[in-house]
Formats: sequence, structure tokens, C-alpha cells
Amino acid sequence: MINEIITRTETSIETRRLKIVVVILTIYLAVEIVAGYITGSLALIADALYMFADVFGISLVLVASIFSKKPPTPLHTYGFYRSEILSSLANCVILLLISIFIIFEAYRRIFEPRDIESSIMLIVAIIGLIVNLVGLRLLKGTHKHAEHTFSESTQEYNNLGMTDALHIQGAKLELFSDLLGSIAIIIGAVLIYYTNYYLIDSIISFGLALFIIPRVWYLLQRSISILMDSFSVKFVV
Repeated sequence: MINEIITRTETSIETRRLKIVVVILTIYLAVEIVAGYITGSLALIADALYMFADVFGISLVLVASIFSKKPPTPLHTYGFYRSEILSSLANCVILLLISIFIIFEAYRRIFEPRDIESSIMLIVAIIGLIVNLVGLRLLKGTHKHAEHTFSESTQEYNNLGMTDALHIQGAKLELFSDLLGSIAIIIGAVLIYYTNYYLIDSIISFGLALFIIPRVWYLLQRSISILMDSFSVKFVV
């Protein structure tokens, strides 16, 4: 009984933090889209697309987190905990598609460079850095209780050695990637300001996509492994 009360309290805190993160990211997303259009920076546009994936993905996390707590039914005898894995899987696919689009657009801009307002680009990237730090701070430690609250029917999930639920790991991956992206854009904006070498923007965009793809692919493999009930697969986080 005590464990059940603690679990519900932790889940409530987790859900509240996720909602706050969604609100913060949504506000910044709107700012970044406008800034990307004004500055002509593909790096900002790319970061905005990843931010959209963040908002969409974490919204899926919220829905899946609530849905997964539903009790088993005669039709779904093991409950709905796998809805969290499905949310992670869906978000991985979205991130891969965005990355492919950014790579093609960055390649095109190599041959069709555009003037970029580096000062606005720099300001928006600094704001993005702060936003992502706040988001990571809010998500820090969430769902650490997951491995203790699954029932015996979901024991194979625990056997994969995960300390965080997979959907929370996905949200953290997105925010951490955006954090690194903001740092890269800040550096790029400073270089563009002093050199007027606009190709830097395309290089940063390439870098963001190439950084994301292997990590998303790794998370995608983990999601599929769980859904397929893979055995004796060890993942190191």
C-alpha cells in the first residue's frame, strides 16, 4: 500500500514536470521558427524542427505514461505498459525523417548560400541553451522508480537493465541533443559574425543531423528489441 502511494506521487510529479517542459519548449519553438525565417539560418530551422520533435515526443510521453498506468483488461492481460515503448518508437521515426530532410537541405545550401543575420541567430541560440538546460533539469531523476514498480508480468522489461523508462530516455536524448545544438549554433553565429562565411551554417546543420542519427538509431533498436521480446540483449547507457 505504501509503495503504491509513493509510486502514484512520483508519477504525478513526473507528469507535472513533463507538462512544464512541453510548455517551455512550445514557447521557444515559436520564437525559433520566427527567428529562423528572419535570419535565414538553416541551423536555427533545423533546431526548430528538432524542438518540434521534442514537443511532439514529450506530448506522446505524457499520453503514454498515463495510458500505461491503466489496469489490465481481458483483452490486454499484461496491461498497457508497452504504450510507452510505442511512443519512443514513434518519436525515433520522426527524428530520423527530420534528420534526413536537414541533410538534403544543408547539401542544397552549399551551392545556394544565403545571407544570415548572425546577431539574432546568436541571441536565439543562447535562449535555446537556457531552455534546454531548464528542461534537462526538470527531467533529471524522473522515472528512476520505474524498475521497482513494474509487475512480474513486465519483468522482461526490467531485465534489459534500464534505470529510466525508455520514453523518458528518449525525451532526455532530445533535450541533450538540442543543448549541444544550441552550443554549436552559438559558436557558428560568432564565427559567421566575424568572418561572413555563411557556409558555416550548413556545416552546423550537417553536424546536428549526423550527431542525432546514430543515437536515434540506437534508441530505435532498443524500442524494437523490447517490442519483439528480444532475449539476452544488453544495453549500456
